[in-house]
Amino acid sequence: MVCVLLMMQTMIAAPSKTSYWFQRAEEAYGKEDLDECLQFCCKGVEENPKDGYCWAIIAEIYSKRAYARYADALEAAEKALAFLPKKDKQWIGFTHNVCGEVYYKVGDFERSIEAYKTSLAYYPNDGRIRYGLADVYREMKRYEEANKELQILLDQTPAEPVVWAAMAYNCIDLNDLASAKKHVRMSLALKPDENAEAHIASFRIAMREKNFPRAAAEQVELLKAMAFVDEVLDSLKIYAPELLVAATQQFYEMSPTDAAHMGALASVYNRVGDNIHALVWEKRASDQDESFLLRTADLFAEFGMWEEADAAYRKVLKQDSSNNFNYAMMHSIKGDHEQALTLLIKDIGNEPEDAVNYRLAGRELMMLNRPNEALAYMDTAVVLADEDEVATAVFNRGEVYQRLGRTDEAQQDYLLAEQVAESKLTAVYIAALLGQKDVVDQYADSVLQGYTDWVSLSVLADIYACLKDTGATLMYMQKAIDKGLVQYPTQAVYRYDFLGNDSRWQDLVVQLEHARMEGAQKVRTLLAAEADTAALTEIPFTIQGGICQVKCAINGLPLYFIFDTGASTVSISNIEANFMLRNGYLNEADFMGRQNYVTATGEIHEGTVINLREVRVGDIVLKNIQASVVKNQHAPLLLGQSVFRRFGTVEVDNNAQVIRFVK
Repeated sequence: MVCVLLMMQTMIAAPSKTSYWFQRAEEAYGKEDLDECLQFCCKGVEENPKDGYCWAIIAEIYSKRAYARYADALEAAEKALAFLPKKDKQWIGFTHNVCGEVYYKVGDFERSIEAYKTSLAYYPNDGRIRYGLADVYREMKRYEEANKELQILLDQTPAEPVVWAAMAYNCIDLNDLASAKKHVRMSLALKPDENAEAHIASFRIAMREKNFPRAAAEQVELLKAMAFVDEVLDSLKIYAPELLVAATQQFYEMSPTDAAHMGALASVYNRVGDNIHALVWEKRASDQDESFLLRTADLFAEFGMWEEADAAYRKVLKQDSSNNFNYAMMHSIKGDHEQALTLLIKDIGNEPEDAVNYRLAGRELMMLNRPNEALAYMDTAVVLADEDEVATAVFNRGEVYQRLGRTDEAQQDYLLAEQVAESKLTAVYIAALLGQKDVVDQYADSVLQGYTDWVSLSVLADIYACLKDTGATLMYMQKAIDKGLVQYPTQAVYRYDFLGNDSRWQDLVVQLEHARMEGAQKVRTLLAAEADTAALTEIPFTIQGGICQVKCAINGLPLYFIFDTGASTVSISNIEANFMLRNGYLNEADFMGRQNYVTATGEIHEGTVINLREVRVGDIVLKNIQASVVKNQHAPLLLGQSVFRRFGTVEVDNNAQVIRFVK
């Protein structure tokens, strides 16, 4: 559900006479300290179990996704409705609205509709409640009813861009694209910038019409708002991967020094299966911002670039010494299962209730051919596993029993896992272990009908290995290599034991090693070329009125400067400075004081001294450059010595019409 506040706040006016604890809870809620608010409300109902107002707030807080205590929320709401004064219709309506939200979240849509309608009887003009009701209808594919509620909402408050976009979604599903386009235009007219909802709708329209360039353009708009919508990315990945990359590249060029933009481009390359360029862009991002280091390390490990991966993981561990999981997985991929096991056991010491670490430690012991020890860890994993993890833990334990020759117990685990499996993929793995080839073949057919990358194909190889189907395992592993797989499946190598010394399998292992080495070499070549580029860059210049102009980027803003070796600093006019301040390219901390400076013509000017956090000259990024802001609207933008001093040499090639900056 899209959580939108259209007309009223979540908290409503409190009655004149309330308990001390409720008043304290109100204060905490106003400060957005929900934990403290909940504590005060709980004290309120301890003191007076019939305090309906405290029960109503407890229900509202438990309903939030951060708490997700939906059963407790409904129980608290039931008590609130029992104890609230019958004359206080506001709070009764509020509590029914909470019930509507909770029933929606647990998938009981009929009760959600009933609760929302009851709430609307008390608050007929509350847009948030009506929007929630429309969302339930949409979830049930009752699009006409959803739009009917949204239309009532628009009649009350017509200037809500998110509601127009929601109308467009419903019209798309009704295949009424003409109406959908009208609603998108209205939404964008009301909110031209960062309107992710409208651009998602426009993207869906473009995909329906198979207008892939238009869809890619909408992807750029979504990226501007940093709205990584799986539906959008996956659709473009399937139908037009090259447009997805081009769209993200266009987004990156809007702010080429922004690590988040580099990371976005890395994610897209990763999504379309080009992990060589994904790693290069991830490395660029991590050089700017260490929060990208973990993803960089993971990609280094994928290419078997152990030295680089190890260095990156060690930097990550300096930031958080308690998380050894990814570092352990690197050692597992490398085939160093003893070290992987040591790191996982370390994590178990840090988080003794985490079932995943026990399960993966058990798998490492399987790789080390120590199944009896593996069984002890798998038993613990089964006991500790969350509801969505228990099926995987149980069938992994079944694999250990199988290795130990305890086939009856293995079969029992597979059947138990089959009963509790929640994900389709887990169910297919279990079907393979149970020898249900028809189920596996059907799943493979469904995968092949869509977009297939090396990940999906290697998973199919792994599933057929569980089935011990030699031909299919070899076929899908070959397809995965052809699509870009570079790693031998060392993390579950025991599944491939049945292949023994099959020459075809040995050939695939050789191919994988070759692909890994070739991929690693390509990455190193690209990174080395980038390092060379960082030392030498050429930027073109133009001559206008006898003046040499070059393009640079200041804090991500592209600007044209006069190339002036006589100017002592970078100089900008107060018009540019005001624009940059208003639009976030400068902030108050960048202003350092005042000084007089002399231009190349000998004129003296007073200027405000500022710090430019980042100046990009071609491919070279300079940090913390001093500049002056001139109190003259017509003052030119000058690129001066505060930049040139950062380079070894600056050469002007008039024939090629480029300036070479050598660091």
